[in-house]
Amino acid sequence: MRTSIYIAPLLAASALAIPMARLNTSACPTTSFAIAFGPSLTDGREAYPWRDLTDWIRAVSTLDISTPERATFQVINDRLYPSGNDTIFATVPPEGGVIEFHDSGDVNGPAITAALTAGEDSKCRISLVSGENKYISMQNYKGWMHLTSDPAYSSRYWGEGPFEMVPFAAD
Repeated sequence: MRTSIYIAPLLAASALAIPMARLNTSACPTTSFAIAFGPSLTDGREAYPWRDLTDWIRAVSTLDISTPERATFQVINDRLYPSGNDTIFATVPPEGGVIEFHDSGDVNGPAITAALTAGEDSKCRISLVSGENKYISMQNYKGWMHLTSDPAYSSRYWGEGPFEMVPFAAD
């Protein structure tokens, strides 16, 4: 009995010293991927961001579209860019609002930080954050995607990330 009292702390310490496997984000795609917001928390509708002709983000419900290049993104230096374009990046007003792409954070607001994480299920994920703005929602009648500090900003919302990164070629 006395031996187990002396060994127990050693066993506990050695268990803590076992190196844990770190999740590897280097395997995550940084070019040519779509973002799956998943089912909305309000009505279960799936959404993927799609860049319209004004460089604003709208929601589409499937990636089976005629303009895949508008639903394909890349991450450079923790910023979200359209795939194949390293001159405009995702921004949002400081108070939250529509996600837009601009060549400067001064036009619409600060740049959105795109943080990559690898999930326990080996799927890569991305979080989109700018200041207190971290929740994805959609303005229903126009379909514009918003990044806000309010988790229930509109009648359709997806919460905060991380969201799944889906390898998706624009070709």
